[in-house]
Amino acid sequence: PMQWWGALTGQFAELATAAMKDSATDAAKSLAGNVLKQSIDGATATLRKAAAAPGKMAGAAGAAAVDAAGKTFARPKPGRKRGSAKRTA
Repeated sequence: PMQWWGALTGQFAELATAAMKDSATDAAKSLAGNVLKQSIDGATATLRKAAAAPGKMAGAAGAAAVDAAGKTFARPKPGRKRGSAKRTA
């Protein structure tokens, strides 16, 4: 019985050691996968913001140009005619 018990204990120890190694390996793979996913998600968000920046700048520049052109070439206000200002003597 002692020899049988020793063999059984040895087998259990081997199984437990293998299970712990598998768990540690799976945990490391899972952790690495999660870290990689977070890194990729962060990089994707940063690249999207960077790609959108030129469009926003162009839109702002275009709006400023339209605004400036409107002020430069403004039409006279209704009711006032150019060159017909009242002169007082």
